[in-house]
Amino acid sequence: MDVSNKNFGEVMRNLIKKLEGLEREQKDGLSPKVKKILLDLKEDYGF
Repeated sequence: MDVSNKNFGEVMRNLIKKLEGLEREQKDGLSPKVKKILLDLKEDYGF
């Protein structure tokens, strides 16, 4: 695995964590489109 792929994976994991945190903070949760993106990312990156 080259460095760019490793960094990309780390960025994606950080994005997932930030979206999860945002979801907890928001009273009404995430919008449906963002929620779907989060679920897709979690599936793709094994969360």
